[in-house]
Amino acid sequence: MSGADSMSDDKNSNGKNGKDDGPGMLERFKETSAYERLSKEAGVLGDRLVEELSATAQAVVLPALLKKVKTWIGVDLSDKTLD
Repeated sequence: MSGADSMSDDKNSNGKNGKDDGPGMLERFKETSAYERLSKEAGVLGDRLVEELSATAQAVVLPALLKKVKTWIGVDLSDKTLD
């Protein structure tokens, strides 16, 4: 192998601008236990957000919607439960 061949092999193993094409920082971070803990915590926060939105919808939005339907069609649906 000549010197020119080894230089072209070096260029092929690197990216276009001479930088390494290995895994990036995010890919390396995804393989750590810290990423797993962060992912679980984000999931818990998302679950809590959904629970709060659901409670708010049941306490505020649903009664307002039932009132609007009652005035629109003249039927009282407040005695019905949605369990």
